[in-house]
Amino acid sequence: MTSVKFEKLRNVGLITLDNPPINLVDDDLLLELGKALDDVDSSGVRAVLLHATGDHFGPGVNVKTTFSGVDRRSARKMLTRAIPIALRLEQLDVPIVCAVQGFCFERWNIINRVVPGCRASAVR
Repeated sequence: MTSVKFEKLRNVGLITLDNPPINLVDDDLLLELGKALDDVDSSGVRAVLLHATGDHFGPGVNVKTTFSGVDRRSARKMLTRAIPIALRLEQLDVPIVCAVQGFCFERWNIINRVVPGCRASAVR
């Protein structure tokens, strides 16, 4: 199952996170998000909307599947893969709008740092 989808709607790129039930981040989602960012780079869009399906944008990493039975070295590898993807979001040449709902891990901190000029706020 694909957990990240990229669509081009006219001049806007739409990145959808869809990893039910609550959009936890795992290795597959990171890999697919990287591919979606490749699509953004080659699409010629002028802005990106990043959103998630369901009730929650994403409360963080799926600790059960990502770190269960994993030693320190393997956990560090996973984090080493995640950081460049966050940096790619920061370095996109187009504005990014994040539609955040429900739980979002460090919603105020991460989004405000990763998406320049973004000021996340709670919307219900």
